[in-house]
Amino acid sequence: MNGLKAVLTDKKFWVALVGLVAGIAVALGFNESLVATISGGVLSVVSVVLMALMGVKTAKGTAQTAHDQGDPDDQESDGLG
Repeated sequence: MNGLKAVLTDKKFWVALVGLVAGIAVALGFNESLVATISGGVLSVVSVVLMALMGVKTAKGTAQTAHDQGDPDDQESDGLG
């Protein structure tokens, strides 16, 4: 399951997939302008979603690291709690 998650969160995979679908659409005779517009839109949405997911993942990792190291503002860690 981790392998599939890694593939689905890789921007290179999505760029390749959109490129493949766009190439097939053009080969089948779809309007090139329409294909380019849709491809650009899909890539923009995928980029934003993946960056948001990576931001959440990074924030969780940072919060966990700060918790593991002990927050200097935490009363328990400074002996006052």
